[in-house]
Order: sequence, then structure tokens, then C-alpha cells
Amino acid sequence: MDSAKQIGTIIICLSAGVACGTKNVVPPEVAAAKTSVQHAGAFVASAQDTTAGSPTFGSLMPGHPPVAVDNITGVAGAGLLVQWQTTRDPAFREAAKAAGDFLLQNTGDLHAADPLFLVELSKLTGDPKYADAVNNQFFIPLQNGTYVRNGVAVNTQQYAADVLAAGSGTEVNMGLWNLAHVARAAALLQVVTAHDFLAVVETGLNELHPGALGTTNDVYWQTASLAHGAFAIQQAKDPDHFVCAGTNDPALKDNTIQQLADLIANSQLHGGDTDGAFPYVLGSASPVDDAQTTAYAVTFLAQFGTKYSAQVAAGAAYLQRLQQPDGSILQGVGAGPVDPPSVGPEVAAEAALAILAAFPDAVLSSSAACRDAAAHSVGTLCPL
Repeated sequence: MDSAKQIGTIIICLSAGVACGTKNVVPPEVAAAKTSVQHAGAFVASAQDTTAGSPTFGSLMPGHPPVAVDNITGVAGAGLLVQWQTTRDPAFREAAKAAGDFLLQNTGDLHAADPLFLVELSKLTGDPKYADAVNNQFFIPLQNGTYVRNGVAVNTQQYAADVLAAGSGTEVNMGLWNLAHVARAAALLQVVTAHDFLAVVETGLNELHPGALGTTNDVYWQTASLAHGAFAIQQAKDPDHFVCAGTNDPALKDNTIQQLADLIANSQLHGGDTDGAFPYVLGSASPVDDAQTTAYAVTFLAQFGTKYSAQVAAGAAYLQRLQQPDGSILQGVGAGPVDPPSVGPEVAAEAALAILAAFPDAVLSSSAACRDAAAHSVGTLCPL
């Protein structure tokens, strides 16, 4: 380092009261983001069943009965991975592995977010058993048409269509949100059926296009589904699935994800206590702020680098304002604790992922490339 620059850096550090040698001072917003992420991660960890030998050891769903299938451990487990990324405390790595081991007991009935968490867990820990289990007990049986879901053997296309349809309703469409988790896992594993999952994700996006508003059962745009579905396609970088939602016009093909990003960015709420939030439902005459929706919108928009930096920062600030002393995140402004309480770790984990996407410098790393918001994902463990 140039001596003049080195001296200047040291003077800046000393003036801030930080013994940082030649490292730059951490901007206050990054420090605040890191603290928020760590508090959220600690809250997630506090919900885990740590009773060794228990049938639910490793579960992240409070009050989880031994015979029930946990439906939030995959999402909440990602919160433990974020906590490990920001602290490098091995206790959180082991907690994440315990969550993964719990899910391996239920690979015959994985929930939508579980495969993605297990694949990322293998990538971050270097232990292939989690990704291998997903591939051998989930994706390959689906490919062969032998995966049993709800007592019926299904193939990839049937499973994807079922997940998409199961989350559809008269007001919202959560099927696309669920399916995007599976599609992201398939893309990360590079399984041969990844293309098939993305095709159904594209179908889900088309069902939520403007022309469907008021003309189909899915009469509202569920913001989180739009954001997560578009994110899955963007992250997979699959050139065959960029058809604009609602049209097969080749002229719009290259602009699809950008158009959806603009749509979501322009829906952000401004002013008052809900400033920075994204509405639960797009197109509603009475928009309602929602922490989970905002988390997915922020995570998606952060992938565009600085293009939506103002919206991303405002969304992260909204989530941070919802954080409670115990690290949990309220569902929205004026809301009480998340109900049911078992969903609390899921909301906290999603918020932590979003805040980290907004401020990737909160990851302990010396790598500028790894801290680049456009390249960052929870599947990237940055080097120290």
C-alpha cells in the first residue's frame, strides 16, 4: 500500500477510535446491519431444539411435536448460515448442521425450502452428505417418477405443478414462492431436471401477469412470489426462461426480469412508519406492509447492484425498525409478535438474509468480489 494512503487510513481509523491498522473504517450503516443480522440469527438459534437424543433435535420450529413434519427449518436454517457468515462462530455452523441432520430424517417428505438449505449447507461446510441426500432421495426419484408425495408417486413435472397449484388461491399465490426454493436448489445442484422446475416457475410468473388481474382465480399479485420466482430464474441464469410474464413476445424476452424488478421497486411504500416496506399484495387499493414480503423484495432487488440501491436500503431500514430486543422481527408495523410463534424464526431468518443482501459488507471478508451485492447470495461463504 502506498505509504501516504496507509498513513491516511490509520489516521482515519484512530480518529474513529478503532484500532484497525490499515483497514478502512466500517460505515455505520454496515455496522448496524451486521448487528441486526447477528441479533436475528441469535433469535433463530434460540428457537432450536438442543435436547440431544430428542426426535426433534435440531428442529427450528418451537414446540415441534415429534410426529409432525417441520415446515420452516429449511428457511430458518438459512438464518443460521447467515449468522455463521457474519460471526464465524462455529457454534452456528454446528447448529446449522444439526438442523440439516434433522431434515435428513425426513427426506421422504421435504418441504419446499428444505432442499435449498441442505444444498447450501453442503456447500458451506464441505460435507457432501446433505446435498447427496437431496439428490439421491429427492431429485433423482422425481426424475424417475418414484418420489412419493401425499401418498402418490410423482415425477418432476407433476411435483412442480402440484406445488404451484397448492399455493394458489383467490387472493394470493404462494405456490410460486414455494416452488422457487426448489428451483434454486435444482439449479445449484445442476440436476438435469433444473430446466423443468424453471419452466413451471415461468408458468407461475405468467399466471400473475397484468392480464390475469381480475380474470383468473389468482386475481392479486403476491409480491413475495413475484420477487422470489424472478430471483430463481435470474440466479439460475437460464437463457430459456426469460419470457416476459404475461406474453411470449420475443421482443420483450431480454427485459423480463428487469420489468418485474421495476414493477416491484415502484410498489414500495413511502412515508410514515411503513416507509420502505413492500406491500403484501401488488395492485391492492389498501396496501399492507409485510416483513416477509419486504425481505424477498429486498433480496431480489439487491441483485441488480446499485440500480435499486435506494429502494434496497429503505427496505432494509424498514426491517431493522421492526426488530425487537430479542432479535425477532415483527410481521409489520403495529403488529404483535409473529403468530403463530413457530413462524418467528422463519421471519427473522428471511429478514436477516435481506439485510445481508442489502449490506453484503457485513459479511466478514477481505474479498471485494464476495461483498459485491450483485454476486452475493447465501450460498457464498466469503473468505476471511
